[in-house]
Amino acid sequence: MARDAYNHLDDTDEDVEAIDYRTVSSLAREGLKNPRLIAHAMDLPMHWFTDVYKEKVDLAIERGLSELVFETTGQIRQNARDGDFQAQKYILQNIDETWTDKKEIINRNEIDIKGLPPLHQLFAIGNEPTKEKDEKVIEGEYDEKC
Repeated sequence: MARDAYNHLDDTDEDVEAIDYRTVSSLAREGLKNPRLIAHAMDLPMHWFTDVYKEKVDLAIERGLSELVFETTGQIRQNARDGDFQAQKYILQNIDETWTDKKEIINRNEIDIKGLPPLHQLFAIGNEPTKEKDEKVIEGEYDEKC
């Protein structure tokens, strides 16, 4: 890239891109997402990143961040496949809106154990002799007693 008499970069050349957007994406992928900080890291004029080439810089930063997300998501998926419970939980929480690991108490009935009858009384209830029911003859059926 050409420099003027004061050793400043000359951005008037139409054929050459003033900013290497692959480097911008690479820096964003490494976690540097502020255009001003990227300008300092690349030793380029800050106004190029905030004013002149703002749209292209923002796009390059988004591209780098999306690559970072894609790479990280791949690592999380691999960890989940390898049996890492935290990775599995993370994936489920972020993909399935209905999944939760929180226990939900739907209907909590508290029972006073002291108020219940003893077990031998409860078992005795089932063993009591029952009274025979009077059988009613349905009209039109045969009755043996007749």
